[in-house]
Amino acid sequence: MVADRDIAQGRARIERQRTLVESGRLAGAGADEAKRLLSTLESCLAEWERHRALILERIAYLSRPDSAGP
Repeated sequence: MVADRDIAQGRARIERQRTLVESGRLAGAGADEAKRLLSTLESCLAEWERHRALILERIAYLSRPDSAGP
């Protein structure tokens, strides 16, 4: 599923960003911007995961024998 791939890639980006933020290599505005980006990435990942769950719920619903469909 494309959503699974996107979520995995998002998690990898978050880990790279988290490592950068936690490394202490950034100072001042650079560190603040890196922290904001990390927060944004984490929010996006949460939405992707929520959206994926909704898609899977809908697929399960439509796959039920008693489902009348859309």
